[in-house]
Amino acid sequence: LIINDGLYQGTCRRAGEIGHVPLGDPDIPCYCGGRSCLENTASGNGIERMARQAGLSTAVKPRTAADVLEMVDSSPTARDVVDRFARGLAAGAGVVMDLLNPGVLVLSGRLARHAPVFMESFHRELKRITPPFVLSATPIVVSRLHEDAVTYGTCARVLHQIFGTAQVSLRQAL
Repeated sequence: LIINDGLYQGTCRRAGEIGHVPLGDPDIPCYCGGRSCLENTASGNGIERMARQAGLSTAVKPRTAADVLEMVDSSPTARDVVDRFARGLAAGAGVVMDLLNPGVLVLSGRLARHAPVFMESFHRELKRITPPFVLSATPIVVSRLHEDAVTYGTCARVLHQIFGTAQVSLRQAL
Protein backbone atom coordinates (compact mmCIF):
# COMPACT_ATOMS: atom_id res chain seq x y z
CA LEU A 1 0.00 0.00 0.00
CA ILE A 2 1.69 3.19 -1.17
CA ILE A 3 0.47 6.49 0.27
CA ASN A 4 2.09 9.82 -0.68
CA ASP A 5 4.88 7.97 -2.50
CA GLY A 6 5.75 6.02 0.64
CA LEU A 7 5.11 2.46 1.69
CA TYR A 8 2.40 2.29 4.34
CA GLN A 9 2.84 -0.83 6.45
CA GLY A 10 0.43 -0.29 9.33
CA THR A 11 0.87 -1.34 12.95
CA CYS A 12 1.50 -5.03 12.23
CA ARG A 13 3.30 -4.38 8.92
CA ARG A 14 0.46 -6.02 6.97
CA ALA A 15 -1.38 -3.00 5.58
CA GLY A 16 -2.74 -3.77 2.15
CA GLU A 17 -2.84 -7.56 2.73
CA ILE A 18 -6.44 -8.41 1.90
CA GLY A 19 -6.03 -12.15 1.46
CA HIS A 20 -7.71 -12.90 4.76
CA VAL A 21 -10.67 -10.55 4.41
CA PRO A 22 -13.80 -12.77 4.53
CA LEU A 23 -14.83 -12.39 0.88
CA GLY A 24 -13.87 -15.86 -0.33
CA ASP A 25 -15.61 -19.20 -0.58
CA PRO A 26 -16.72 -20.41 2.87
CA ASP A 27 -16.43 -24.05 1.76
CA ILE A 28 -12.66 -23.87 1.26
CA PRO A 29 -10.57 -23.99 4.43
CA CYS A 30 -7.66 -21.56 4.46
CA TYR A 31 -4.13 -22.37 5.58
CA CYS A 32 -4.55 -19.73 8.31
CA GLY A 33 -7.28 -21.84 9.91
CA GLY A 34 -10.09 -19.57 8.83
CA ARG A 35 -12.82 -19.94 6.27
CA SER A 36 -14.12 -17.47 3.70
CA CYS A 37 -10.66 -15.93 3.22
CA LEU A 38 -10.33 -14.10 -0.08
CA GLU A 39 -7.00 -15.92 -0.60
CA ASN A 40 -9.05 -19.09 -1.15
CA THR A 41 -10.27 -17.85 -4.50
CA ALA A 42 -8.33 -14.72 -5.51
CA SER A 43 -4.80 -16.12 -5.65
CA GLY A 44 -2.66 -18.66 -7.46
CA ASN A 45 -3.01 -20.98 -4.47
CA GLY A 46 -6.76 -20.44 -4.64
CA ILE A 47 -6.86 -21.43 -8.32
CA GLU A 48 -4.89 -24.57 -7.49
CA ARG A 49 -7.26 -25.47 -4.61
CA MET A 50 -10.34 -24.88 -6.76
CA ALA A 51 -8.81 -26.92 -9.60
CA ARG A 52 -8.20 -29.86 -7.24
CA GLN A 53 -11.77 -29.59 -5.95
CA ALA A 54 -13.04 -29.56 -9.54
CA GLY A 55 -11.00 -32.66 -10.42
CA LEU A 56 -8.46 -30.92 -12.67
CA SER A 57 -5.49 -32.56 -10.93
CA THR A 58 -3.75 -35.48 -12.55
CA ALA A 59 -2.56 -38.61 -10.80
CA VAL A 60 1.02 -37.49 -11.42
CA LYS A 61 0.89 -33.94 -10.07
CA PRO A 62 -1.58 -31.26 -9.11
CA ARG A 63 -2.25 -28.60 -11.68
CA THR A 64 -0.52 -25.28 -11.16
CA ALA A 65 -2.42 -22.03 -11.52
CA ALA A 66 -0.56 -21.43 -14.80
CA ASP A 67 -1.66 -24.87 -16.06
CA VAL A 68 -5.29 -24.07 -15.25
CA LEU A 69 -5.07 -20.67 -16.94
CA GLU A 70 -3.61 -22.30 -20.05
CA MET A 71 -6.48 -24.84 -20.14
CA VAL A 72 -9.26 -22.22 -20.28
CA ASP A 73 -9.87 -22.48 -24.03
CA SER A 74 -10.09 -26.28 -23.99
CA SER A 75 -11.77 -27.00 -20.64
CA PRO A 76 -15.11 -25.63 -19.41
CA THR A 77 -14.11 -26.71 -15.89
CA ALA A 78 -10.89 -24.67 -16.09
CA ARG A 79 -12.94 -21.71 -17.39
CA ASP A 80 -15.26 -22.04 -14.37
CA VAL A 81 -12.28 -22.08 -11.98
CA VAL A 82 -10.76 -19.01 -13.62
CA ASP A 83 -14.11 -17.20 -13.56
CA ARG A 84 -14.40 -17.93 -9.81
CA PHE A 85 -10.88 -16.55 -9.39
CA ALA A 86 -11.80 -13.41 -11.38
CA ARG A 87 -14.92 -12.88 -9.23
CA GLY A 88 -12.84 -13.19 -6.06
CA LEU A 89 -10.18 -10.85 -7.42
CA ALA A 90 -12.87 -8.34 -8.39
CA ALA A 91 -14.43 -8.55 -4.92
CA GLY A 92 -11.09 -7.71 -3.32
CA ALA A 93 -10.29 -5.00 -5.85
CA GLY A 94 -13.75 -3.49 -5.43
CA VAL A 95 -13.32 -3.25 -1.66
CA VAL A 96 -9.90 -1.63 -2.06
CA MET A 97 -11.22 0.83 -4.65
CA ASP A 98 -14.26 1.73 -2.57
CA LEU A 99 -12.46 1.91 0.78
CA LEU A 100 -9.20 3.59 -0.22
CA ASN A 101 -10.08 5.29 -3.50
CA PRO A 102 -6.53 4.79 -4.86
CA GLY A 103 -5.07 6.78 -7.73
CA VAL A 104 -4.27 3.49 -9.48
CA LEU A 105 -4.83 -0.19 -8.76
CA VAL A 106 -1.87 -2.33 -9.80
CA LEU A 107 -2.27 -6.06 -10.36
CA SER A 108 0.98 -7.97 -10.03
CA GLY A 109 2.27 -11.36 -8.97
CA ARG A 110 2.75 -14.71 -10.61
CA LEU A 111 -0.63 -14.61 -12.34
CA ALA A 112 -0.11 -11.15 -13.87
CA ARG A 113 1.57 -12.61 -16.94
CA HIS A 114 -1.68 -14.52 -17.61
CA ALA A 115 -3.91 -11.45 -17.15
CA PRO A 116 -5.42 -11.61 -20.66
CA VAL A 117 -7.03 -14.93 -19.68
CA PHE A 118 -9.02 -13.52 -16.75
CA MET A 119 -9.30 -9.75 -17.30
CA GLU A 120 -12.58 -9.88 -19.20
CA SER A 121 -14.27 -11.82 -16.36
CA PHE A 122 -12.54 -9.60 -13.79
CA HIS A 123 -13.76 -6.37 -15.44
CA ARG A 124 -17.28 -7.75 -15.93
CA GLU A 125 -17.56 -8.63 -12.22
CA LEU A 126 -15.92 -5.40 -11.10
CA LYS A 127 -18.42 -3.44 -13.19
CA ARG A 128 -21.26 -5.36 -11.55
CA ILE A 129 -20.15 -4.71 -7.95
CA THR A 130 -18.35 -1.35 -7.99
CA PRO A 131 -20.05 2.04 -8.23
CA PRO A 132 -19.47 3.49 -11.72
CA PHE A 133 -17.99 6.74 -10.39
CA VAL A 134 -15.37 4.78 -8.39
CA LEU A 135 -14.61 2.46 -11.28
CA SER A 136 -14.21 5.28 -13.80
CA ALA A 137 -11.87 7.22 -11.46
CA THR A 138 -9.50 4.32 -10.78
CA PRO A 139 -7.18 3.10 -13.53
CA ILE A 140 -6.36 -0.59 -13.26
CA VAL A 141 -3.02 -1.68 -14.65
CA VAL A 142 -1.17 -4.97 -14.80
CA SER A 143 2.43 -4.54 -13.73
CA ARG A 144 4.93 -5.39 -16.44
CA LEU A 145 7.14 -6.73 -13.64
CA HIS A 146 4.65 -9.54 -12.90
CA GLU A 147 5.98 -11.60 -9.97
CA ASP A 148 9.11 -9.42 -9.72
CA ALA A 149 7.12 -6.33 -8.66
CA VAL A 150 7.50 -7.16 -4.97
CA THR A 151 11.26 -7.65 -5.32
CA TYR A 152 11.77 -4.37 -7.19
CA GLY A 153 9.49 -2.51 -4.80
CA THR A 154 11.39 -3.90 -1.82
CA CYS A 155 14.72 -2.87 -3.36
CA ALA A 156 13.41 0.63 -4.06
CA ARG A 157 12.19 0.89 -0.47
CA VAL A 158 15.57 -0.20 0.93
CA LEU A 159 17.42 2.30 -1.28
CA HIS A 160 15.02 5.03 -0.25
CA GLN A 161 15.46 4.14 3.43
CA ILE A 162 19.27 4.10 3.25
CA PHE A 163 19.89 7.06 0.98
CA GLY A 164 16.74 9.10 1.46
CA THR A 165 16.18 8.75 -2.25
CA ALA A 166 16.39 5.96 -4.74
CA GLN A 167 17.44 5.66 -8.35
CA VAL A 168 14.21 3.70 -8.77
CA SER A 169 11.18 5.27 -7.12
CA LEU A 170 8.44 3.15 -5.62
CA ARG A 171 6.14 4.35 -8.39
CA GLN A 172 8.63 3.26 -11.09
CA ALA A 173 9.05 -0.11 -9.42
CA LEU A 174 5.37 -0.80 -9.87
